[in-house]
Amino acid sequence: VQSKIRELSGTVQIQSEVGRGTRMAIKVPLTLAILPTLLVEIDGDVYALPLVRVVEVLSHDPRRTMWIDGQRVLDLREQPTPVLDLRAWLDVPPSASDTATGVVLQAGEQRFVLVVDRVRGREEVVIKALPRTLRGLRGYAGASLIGDGRMALILDVDALHETGVRTRRSVANG
Repeated sequence: VQSKIRELSGTVQIQSEVGRGTRMAIKVPLTLAILPTLLVEIDGDVYALPLVRVVEVLSHDPRRTMWIDGQRVLDLREQPTPVLDLRAWLDVPPSASDTATGVVLQAGEQRFVLVVDRVRGREEVVIKALPRTLRGLRGYAGASLIGDGRMALILDVDALHETGVRTRRSVANG
């Protein structure tokens, strides 16, 4: 770990006291805390997705989705791809609008489509710690102030996939 941190021009400090424990401090340059993101909206609230996990953005027509093995899927170029509605994941009531956008995300070896109200565009954000009320909740990786001065929560793509796609599938089968 120490050699990798040094490669990034960072430092590792270790302080140890017998009977009291060990404290480790890792410092990395601020540029490592800047994350290129895709900003999306749900009900006017803004969320950030790590751009490195975004495969593509597409227009989403809910009539094109189907159910396979208890999971909503979209036939994406002859590949059945699980669909996760961010509104449902956030427990926000369904939108009256017929328009939605699908963001194809990569979670490990798996891809899934995250349905959002709209995409606002790309923005580099500085990662901040989560507010105390959200710490420990799965699906959130951090927070950031965006260009218009509002706070955007940075979503954890792997946790979205695990809690939104796999859990729903296992509940439907279970």
